[in-house]
Amino acid sequence: MKYFSFKINPLKLLPLAVCGVLLNSIMWYLHLNNRLDHSEATILNSICVVIILLLIPSTFYAKKASIKGVSIGDTPLNFNGDFINYLTSRISLFFISLISLGLMYPFVQKVATSNIVDNTSINDHKLTFVAKTLELFFAVIRLLYIPLLTTTVILDTISDSSPISIFAMIILYLFLFSLIVYIIRWSIDINYKEYNITLNGNLGKDILYNLIAVTATIVSFGLLFPFMAIWINRYYIRHLVAYKDEVEVVSFFEEYNMLKDGKYLLGQMLLTIITLGIYSPWAINNSFKMLASKTGYIKK
Repeated sequence: MKYFSFKINPLKLLPLAVCGVLLNSIMWYLHLNNRLDHSEATILNSICVVIILLLIPSTFYAKKASIKGVSIGDTPLNFNGDFINYLTSRISLFFISLISLGLMYPFVQKVATSNIVDNTSINDHKLTFVAKTLELFFAVIRLLYIPLLTTTVILDTISDSSPISIFAMIILYLFLFSLIVYIIRWSIDINYKEYNITLNGNLGKDILYNLIAVTATIVSFGLLFPFMAIWINRYYIRHLVAYKDEVEVVSFFEEYNMLKDGKYLLGQMLLTIITLGIYSPWAINNSFKMLASKTGYIKK
């Protein structure tokens, strides 16, 4: 039985938090004015460009720090990803997906995920992302394009205020939600040495659990989010397994207390809100440290 651990230096993420607070403050100031003069509109457009330019390096930096902060027992994960490669792949893949009207999205997602997973290693043994692109492609057709085309036809033939049109839009959103949940399951297909790490269970239960978690979070105006995070993490960890030659040889476990741990995460979230985001690096470190210390795996 081994436990995970998590530790990063919050000061490494503090510049990202400070920049985020400053940019959001400026944008809120400009948006609160009903009318923007030419100079303010120019500033707003410039800020949007800056945010887009900073988003990719910030995301890469945060992912790298988070991955290297994880340890299995006393063994830390290592990440050797190159930022230039990450940057060029993200930009080129974005335009490929855009030009193809989303049909190339599965290829984009495969390359993007592989860029992170394949550059992660444990004890100099690399992880390998092995999910199949065609499986995601057919899921996109089934859960996005067919429902979208069907809904478009329905809306073109009936009134927008008709109960049927409202029902059709609700069904479309459910299909889109199902696709997002499917991508989560699809993304957990990783090889490490002779092991294949994946999820047991089925997509239907995944959708149900995620739908309950999202609904509870929205209805509670976000207050139940920490508790739902514990609940959904517990669900996925209990279905996470490692196979060797198609035989389950490793099972994962958690020792969460939904009420106690949820209250702890709620406290971290409220401190982040009160400090306008400045506390977020400490909240991230403390939250993941608590969750990791109660998560582990058992070899059979």
